[in-house]
Amino acid sequence: MFDNLHLTNMLRSEVESVPETGLPLDAFPDKIQEIILNLARYENFNVEYTVSIILSAVATAVGNSCHIRIKGEWKTCPSIYMMLVGRPGLGKTPPLGFIYKPINEYDDRLHEKYELECDEYERAMSVGKHGNDGEGQLLKKPNFVTTVIYDSTPEAMMNIHQHNQRGITLVVDEILALFNSVKRYNSKNNLIEDLLTAYSGQPLKVIRKSESRPVLIKNPCVNVIGSVQTNMLQEVFRAEFLANGLLDRFLFVYPKKQEDIRMETGRKEYSPP
Repeated sequence: MFDNLHLTNMLRSEVESVPETGLPLDAFPDKIQEIILNLARYENFNVEYTVSIILSAVATAVGNSCHIRIKGEWKTCPSIYMMLVGRPGLGKTPPLGFIYKPINEYDDRLHEKYELECDEYERAMSVGKHGNDGEGQLLKKPNFVTTVIYDSTPEAMMNIHQHNQRGITLVVDEILALFNSVKRYNSKNNLIEDLLTAYSGQPLKVIRKSESRPVLIKNPCVNVIGSVQTNMLQEVFRAEFLANGLLDRFLFVYPKKQEDIRMETGRKEYSPP
């Protein structure tokens, strides 16, 4: 027997033309289906983008807290590399910002905590310099912990992941910016190699002269999500990325519904439960 919510979702799915996309919406729990359909109805979000971004956000939230056993000792974390493909105006960015908002708010609280710890550390160090108080020597320098990274050098990305062993996610508005960063920094940029290694679940180890200690991440968990315009796909499918297998690891999301996002006035906004 189907409950009321399940039946309602089935009817609303028909209204939103979800079956025409081939999207298996019924694979999600009824409550998640309701949220997806509400976002389509009240925020005009593309259903296919919304579902894909939810998968990315859930993978980010789970991180290394749960692994999937593929076979025998072969285990993997929920790591998804995703590209949202579409022309300008199709509505790739709005659902990305909305769905990742709870994770960003969690990161904001971590940042506030970090700022307080830094203030306490600096106060203790200042007291220690002007007196015999050993409090400053007992305190460890705070580490910045965050989950979502929008722009950083590869070295900073590795350091952040070291302090957040649960996992990190690279969120880039334009995925080409991530790829082009390989050229932006220096010839020893190992971003692509690190992404390939992390996706395979192999340890990440970085030893540099500038670092007092090596960076070691035994169980990397990295998610990547970003958008790319349809007419820029040829820049993504460059020979070097095809040869090293990076693009084979990406999930490309190109919706069948090609309606531009509608900005309607006087329409009720959706607030998730």
